Parts: sequence; structure tokens; C-alpha cells
Amino acid sequence: MLGSAPETGGQFGLAVFRTRQPEDSLGTRPSSIIGNAIATSKGQQRAFVEYDGWTPGNERRLQVLAIASKFPLPFYGYGDDTPDEAQGYEPTTLDLSVTRSRKRGDALWRYVSARVVATRANLQGAESAGIPGADGYGLGLLTAGRIRDTRDNIFAPSRGRVLDLSVSAGLLREPDQTINPNTLLRLRLDWRAYRPLPKGGVLASQVNIMTSGGGFPLDQIALVGHNTLNRGYTMGRYRDEGMLASQLEWRSPTRAMNGRLGMAAFGGLAFLFGDSDNGRPLPSGGAGLRFRLDPRTRSTIRVDYAKGASRQSGLYVAFNEAF
Repeated sequence: MLGSAPETGGQFGLAVFRTRQPEDSLGTRPSSIIGNAIATSKGQQRAFVEYDGWTPGNERRLQVLAIASKFPLPFYGYGDDTPDEAQGYEPTTLDLSVTRSRKRGDALWRYVSARVVATRANLQGAESAGIPGADGYGLGLLTAGRIRDTRDNIFAPSRGRVLDLSVSAGLLREPDQTINPNTLLRLRLDWRAYRPLPKGGVLASQVNIMTSGGGFPLDQIALVGHNTLNRGYTMGRYRDEGMLASQLEWRSPTRAMNGRLGMAAFGGLAFLFGDSDNGRPLPSGGAGLRFRLDPRTRSTIRVDYAKGASRQSGLYVAFNEAF
């Protein structure tokens, strides 16, 4: 498998992706399992296994994600106006999360997620003192949320909406094994909408709001730059305790190559908010190709090129639509 992102450069590895579409009349969504192991041209390694299972009629959902990674990243500081010079941040992380959802009424879900993160890290540079997570941490996080999901497909939606509201609380273990007395709190709202267009196209939109407090580690706060949101920035080029981000994407019908090849164009805008921010808008935009792996489940490989502010840009290769 070959891939790319601005924070990794080229990615090389092995990926296994399997979906199972139940043959029933209950509209059961496909279950999937993804296994992925990569190394990058910037000396990073990551391996993960992700399971997403649905019961008949979508009555229950179980999601399990396990990640092991050694993933050095640049750290530019907090806020939306940080200098171009970066410190090196070198975390080695084990991350496990389990999410259980249950249906309530028509497409209305309640869910609970438990997550444990253990990180050994080294933030290089004289300014690392006092930065949460700079020398490693242990994190335990419990999340409860409600979601209204009427998408017609989870891999490449063409109609429907998602409204996901969640609140998380957790505790932080310091490198000396003491527990930080502050309770970590996070509030997140994720809204998405998909509208079919004439001749088979789709207009997809998303608004994402996140705010956190209590001293989350530097890699667990709002990060601008990701292969699903704020494409065009190196991941973590800008970061702070809160973020408002939105994006709009046009997706063409997949008609070429026997209905497997399509195109997309997208644009987005993000604002960080916190003590270190100036209200600077962070725009991004780009275009890409889509190749449909399985027309029945709509599982897809996408290749996107995006640009952001301050001469930031990136090439992305990933599974399924960005959102």
C-alpha cells in the first residue's frame, strides 16, 4: 500500500480492508475490519486494527480501535499565529478505544466510549517546560454522546445527515506516575449533511466544533491538519484548546471505468480559539480522485491534493470519503 500526507511524506506498508454487507431487508449497514501497518519517509511507524460491527436492523454497533505508533511530529506551539520554526515531538503511543452504541427510535443513537492512551514522549527544545504531555502521559477518557444519523451509506453517503454531540471526561497521569488533580473535559459537536445533485453528484458539508479544558496533552487538543478535516495543513501546524472548522465538498458521480472512477473538489475554513489565538482564519481547499473498490458497499480509495495558508500543502491517499 502506498499513501501520503504532509506530516508523513510518503507512506509505505500493508493494508487489509474487508467489508461484509448483510443480505437482509432491515437496511443493516456493512460491518468492516481494517488492518494497517505503515512506515513513512520521515521515520514514523504506525500499526492499527479497527473493527466496526453492526447487528441486524442497526440495533447495536460495536467499534474497537487499537493503535501502536512511533510518530515524531513537529510542534510549533499554541495558537493560530505560531512561528515557522518547530520543535521536535517524539511520542511512542499505545491507544485503545471501545465504543458501544444502541439504537433509540428511528436512527437515534446513544453511545459510550472508553479510551486509554499511554505515551512515552520527548519534546525537544528549551520551551517544553510546563507543556502538558511534553514528557509523556497516561490518559483515561470516558465519552457519552447522542447521534442522529440518517446517511444512506457510511463509506460514501449521497443523502442524509449526521448530528453528533458528545461530552468527555478523564484523568491524566504524569510521567512520575502521579495523577493530575484536574478533571479533563471536552465538548464536541459534529454536523454533516449530504445532498444529491442532478446527474448523480453529491454536495457534502460539515461543521465541527470542539472545546476542551483541564490541561489535555498537546497532541489531544484541537489540531488543524488532518486527512479528513483541514486538508492542506501539516497535522498540528496550528493547535489550541478549541476549534471551529467547516468544509464543503462536491463529489462527481463515479461513471468512468465501469462506474468506479470519480472526482471531488473541496474547500474549508477553520478558526482556533484559546488564550493564544488572534481570530485568524485558516482556509484550505483542493481536489482529488475517487476509485470505488466495491460498488455495492461504496468503499473507496481517495487521492486528494490540498493547499492551506502560509504555503502549506499536502497530498493524501486514504480509504473512503473524508467525511
